[in-house]
Amino acid sequence: GHEAGYGITTGNSNISIGYGAHRNGAEGGRLGATGERNIAIGFAAMYAGADGSENVGVGSYSLNNVLNGLSNVAFGQYSGFSITDGYYNIAIGAYSMYDATTALNNVIVGSFASQNMTTAAYNVVMGHDAALSQTTGSSNTLLGYSVAGGLTEGGSNVVVGTLAGSKIVGGSGNVIIGSSAGPSTNVSDKLYIDNQESDSPLIYGDFANDVLTLNGGVTIAADKVNIAD
Repeated sequence: GHEAGYGITTGNSNISIGYGAHRNGAEGGRLGATGERNIAIGFAAMYAGADGSENVGVGSYSLNNVLNGLSNVAFGQYSGFSITDGYYNIAIGAYSMYDATTALNNVIVGSFASQNMTTAAYNVVMGHDAALSQTTGSSNTLLGYSVAGGLTEGGSNVVVGTLAGSKIVGGSGNVIIGSSAGPSTNVSDKLYIDNQESDSPLIYGDFANDVLTLNGGVTIAADKVNIAD
């Protein structure tokens, strides 16, 4: 494609396919890119590519601003668009990880997933619009459509279910399971299992105080009860 790989000088084993792919355009198309073993496919994919190595950008504007990033993989238009020096990230889906700059070790799958992430690390996020507002929260596992939609800085949360955990903002250490499950306000170190938003879910737990509460009847078959000595 036109000007594909334009600025590469001493970089080896690069593949650049598409108009402006890996052009090294961050400073007006200056020569001097030394990155190696990069693959840029798509209009302006890895456009600013300079000295980063072992990156894969597939899709228009994917990894568009990568400079010294290492081993990032981005599939989909504008995926990983703002990554500059981040490394070991996987972004799959249009606009996934769009605002990430120096983020590291994240696995993000889904269109617009973690779109506003900046410097977060060690997250696994899957689902369309998942963790859309997340900026710096790290070590979260978030699965489901629009899951954890309000999360910004919270870390070490496990949230599974469509629209689950929508009110968690900066909370950390929560486990929330079920469609729309979660509290009506921001909390930390809590367990919520239900199929709707509720401050009195079917199963509630407080990890900080080792408390488990069942907000419903419990039935145990008579022949299944064993009491240890």
